[in-house]
Amino acid sequence: MLSKARPGASSVVIVLTDGASQDDVEEAASDLISDKAFIFAVGIGDQIDTTQLNKIAAVPENVYHESRVV
Repeated sequence: MLSKARPGASSVVIVLTDGASQDDVEEAASDLISDKAFIFAVGIGDQIDTTQLNKIAAVPENVYHESRVV
């Protein structure tokens, strides 16, 4: 997906989750960060693994968690 962006454009990835990943999130996030992507991790619900959200985003300011679902 990121390779299809227009030249010079910032790469932004938004991860939405309602649980915990079964995969290695650190390796995938590291690959995206190496490609200079900005990653935002958004957890929705009360089954969120906050540690994984932090590993995905790598920057605490890019982690969002909403436990109350309307």
